[in-house]
Amino acid sequence: MKSKFLHYIFMTSTLLINLYAQTEKDALKNIIELHEKRKYQRSYKVNKEELSKYKNSVLFYYWLAKNLLKIKVNTPQQRTKNYKQAIRLLDYSIKTFRLNYSVYPPNKKRLIESLYLCGIAHNFIGNQKMAISYMDKVIEVDGKQDKAWFNKAVIYEKLHNLVEASKAFIRYKELQKKDDDVF
Repeated sequence: MKSKFLHYIFMTSTLLINLYAQTEKDALKNIIELHEKRKYQRSYKVNKEELSKYKNSVLFYYWLAKNLLKIKVNTPQQRTKNYKQAIRLLDYSIKTFRLNYSVYPPNKKRLIESLYLCGIAHNFIGNQKMAISYMDKVIEVDGKQDKAWFNKAVIYEKLHNLVEASKAFIRYKELQKKDDDVF
């Protein structure tokens, strides 16, 4: 009798776990589809709603940040606010992706993209030194990312450091021929 009860509990909990995982997967699929259709505001809204249910899923934070970076706003102040919030969300995602990308390879792409987007956001809000730092982190994970080298060159040029800008641009031109970008 006891073993039947334990079996029932096990089967019920397994079913609930699978149902929860499927629901989470469907929610993410919906958010990604809206993002890919360039419905960033709607994707952001759905993502915020779903995040309350799936607070432990880093992918919801990752997609929330990606949507924030794409939402059209009316003022530069709102854009800056969105970029700062996206940086915080991406930093959280980066910590998780960095821990497990060797075990789960799709997270390497997400890690690279998160680092890159943080660099772009920092550059936009005027924090060029942090932007370079994030581009360096992209390069550290995968030195073949020509977009990171290009942006690093542009940022150094903006800082009037033409020696470093030239080095980064030369590396960009070398890699551009190979086109190994993941995003």
